[in-house]
Amino acid sequence: MLERRREVYRKQLAWLWKTFKELGFVGDELEMRVRLFLCYFTLERIMFPDQSKARAKRLIQHQVALLVRP
Repeated sequence: MLERRREVYRKQLAWLWKTFKELGFVGDELEMRVRLFLCYFTLERIMFPDQSKARAKRLIQHQVALLVRP
C-alpha cells in the first residue's frame, strides 16, 4: 500500500513539475510552486474537513490563480 501511494505521488510530482515548467517557472520558483500545490491538495481535506464543496472549489480557483502568477 505504501509503495502504491509513493508511486501516485511520483506521478503527481512529475505532472505538476511539467505543468509549472511549461508556465515558465524555473529553479526554486518551480520547485516551491510544485511543493505548495501538492501539499495543499494533499492536506486540505484533513485540515479543513467541514468546508462545503462550493467553498473548497472557490478557494482552489484562488489558489491556482496565485500559483500560476509570475
